[in-house]
This record gives sequence, C-alpha cells and structure tokens, in this order.
Amino acid sequence: MYGWHLKDTVSTKEINRNNAIFTFQRNRNPFIDHPEFAAEIWQTDLKPQVVKLMPGVNSLFIDFTRYLDSVAAITVENFACDNGGGNPVAVQWGVENDVSKLLLSFSTLSGGTLYSMQLRNLKSINGVLMTDTVVTFTAQGPATGIEDLLGNLKGYNLSQNYPNPFNPSTVIKYNLAESNHVTLKIYDVMGNQISTLVDEDKPAGVHSVEFNAEHLSSGVYFYQLRSGEFTDMKKLALIK
Repeated sequence: MYGWHLKDTVSTKEINRNNAIFTFQRNRNPFIDHPEFAAEIWQTDLKPQVVKLMPGVNSLFIDFTRYLDSVAAITVENFACDNGGGNPVAVQWGVENDVSKLLLSFSTLSGGTLYSMQLRNLKSINGVLMTDTVVTFTAQGPATGIEDLLGNLKGYNLSQNYPNPFNPSTVIKYNLAESNHVTLKIYDVMGNQISTLVDEDKPAGVHSVEFNAEHLSSGVYFYQLRSGEFTDMKKLALIK
C-alpha cells in the first residue's frame, strides 16, 4: 500500500478539489497537502528517499519521502557536486512550508552541464539516518530561481510567501494573466477568515502585498487568491 502511495502522487486535480472543499467546508485533506504524513504514520523506520528533482540554472529543488531534520541539522556541507559545482551557497529548508522539501542555491553551476551530487548525513525528523546517495541532474538555461521551478509566471500564479516561517510580517506575490478583480484573504486552520489583504481590480502582471501578523498568535495559516476562474491557496507559518 505504501508503494502504491508513492507511485500515485498528488495530482493538480486533487489539489484543486481540496482547495474547493476548503472554500465551502473549511476543512482540508492533510494527505493532499502533505503526502509525507503517510511515512510519518506508517513507515517511521523508512529511510528518507529523493522522489523529485527540479533543476534550474542556479537552483535545485529536492522533494523527499520523509520530513527532514531541522534546519540546524542541514547545511551546505551535506551536499557536494562534481564538475566544479562544489557545495551550494545556501540551503532553504521547508520550501512551500513543507519540511520534506529543500531548495539548494549554487553560484558555480553552468547551464546544460550534467552534475552528480552527493547527499550525505541527512536525517528524518524521527532521527532515521538517510543512506548517503548520489543524484544526477542537468543545470537548465537562464532562470529566475524558485519561481521558474515551482510556478508559472506567464499566467496566473500565487507564490509562496517570503520569508516563511515569518515574524511578524511577510510578503505575498501573485501574477495575473489579465486585468481582473482580485481577492486575497487569510484564514486560520479552522477556516475562519482572519484578514482581507486585497479586494479590488488589478492590472495584469506581478503584484505583491505585505501581511503583518503582529496581532496573531503563532501557528499555521492559509492565504487564498481568487481572480476570475483562477483560485489557489497556500500555507504560511507564523513563529513568535
């Protein structure tokens, strides 16, 4: 059953349905938001494994089967590339508010070059040591970073807030394919609306808005963008 779970990955249709259900019922399917929960419940002795690589010209997005140990236990020394790639200059832990995902940033990768990178001394949050492994990837052509890897700025797109986790304020960016009325709202985990950041007509292009949560308590919140037929929702984490 767990093997089937890994092969039947979460689809865009399931994500859209989960977001739609939240709009009406104010609850979500946690295994759609975090398929890694399956390993944390039923495979606590399973070693972390790489399930997805998404390379850019200077970035590498890595998705694992397990939640990884805290950011203090993950450093640039855990990764080493051949062909002059060396160690990454920075490691972002918890991409998209998911601690099974990493974003590595490099300064010396060359587009079109094939690299082999060693992953070493990584652990899951339950202390299970990952077997040292090697992954290969080809650095891509010109890119703008995480947005090229995880979003599509040519159309409608809701970006992950930055910084995340945050305290007390963070910035949310979104892209509109055409001029339209936009609403951007914040919800708590119970589905209660906390704040309306945007509720007005906006032109096509990239926009950003600051969310100040100084009056809120620590925890996970959701932000939802609506524009015409486009709807998307993401999580943000407030830590005080």
